[in-house]
Amino acid sequence: MRLSVILPIMVLSLCGALLMVAGSGAAPVESAARPRTGMGMLQAYDCHRAETKVVLVRGKEDNFSPEGLEPIFLRPGRDNVRVASMVRGGSYDQSQADRGFTDSFRIPGRIAKGLLVLSLRPVGSNKTDPIAIGDLESASGRLLFTKGVPKLGEGDGWIVEGPFHSVELGQVQLNRPLPTDPARTLLDEFGGRTADSWLDVYLQDDTSVDFMGLAVCVKPPEGKGVTLAVRPAASERDDGVISLSCIYGTDESPVCDAVRGDTTCRTALPVACLRPDQIPAPRSSFSIWDRLNWTASDIALTAPVSAAGFGSIRDVDRYCVQQHGKGWRTASVHDGGRAVGIAGRGRGSRIPTRAWVDIVDQPYGTCWTR
Repeated sequence: MRLSVILPIMVLSLCGALLMVAGSGAAPVESAARPRTGMGMLQAYDCHRAETKVVLVRGKEDNFSPEGLEPIFLRPGRDNVRVASMVRGGSYDQSQADRGFTDSFRIPGRIAKGLLVLSLRPVGSNKTDPIAIGDLESASGRLLFTKGVPKLGEGDGWIVEGPFHSVELGQVQLNRPLPTDPARTLLDEFGGRTADSWLDVYLQDDTSVDFMGLAVCVKPPEGKGVTLAVRPAASERDDGVISLSCIYGTDESPVCDAVRGDTTCRTALPVACLRPDQIPAPRSSFSIWDRLNWTASDIALTAPVSAAGFGSIRDVDRYCVQQHGKGWRTASVHDGGRAVGIAGRGRGSRIPTRAWVDIVDQPYGTCWTR
């Protein structure tokens, strides 16, 4: 071998060996740590990709600094003499004892979940200080969470790390006005509301509040479900093959949206039904996408129907049985495999159309429940 070839190979080998030695002595990569600030907790909170994340903050996270003005907010319904007397001059970052505190979040309707973060520290003997959370002025004001501040984190879902007190809204158990009343959480109370509402926090009266934060996940608008475009086989020779695709459709509706739905539920469309089988894929000219989406099953369409009339997937399955007989069920977006689409034995519509299908892993992608 020529020297001009050997030398570059030797240099590359030496560099590789040095990199291996250097790498063996390198410090291991640390795993992602839990955020060390309240705002970090709120920013790291994950929502489903169909949901809208909203972060609400009251006060300022400044480690209880007295600098700057951070006033509390007496929202409508609480801006009265009674509430003002309960607060008695309390505010964010207070360093005096015997000062009550209250502030409120205006939260949107249709929340799916949420995380509440409070930064608290005692400014006196707060062993008996209670905290109350809920809509304190509503007709259902008795449905509140109340507990001693020092006892937060004792088997109640709260996580206490230094001054940070955080909890999922679905973990905050509300008081039961009567022992026979069903258990409810803050999420039960506020998640069913469709309009904005007030969530109040009150502390009495030897606890300082640095800031309060709330991250909520808002559900997408209701009323849409996923559909696939129905077309005949990719080749005229593939007689008896039906293909439904997410990436093929009309100019008005070219693709599907499996996450949020793409078609209003009141639209009358056929339901795509499937009867499981072991049918081999045709050997004739056949689209690569249809091969990827081959279900090895029979696929058939029902008469057009408004998906708003179905309560759950069981209702849709029953409709397929009524239309096509025993053994049929609703076709799912992923029946064909990893791709979003299905193909099987059957006949597509001569007129371009779309068909209702199911999807099991997207809670906002269908007009019916599971």
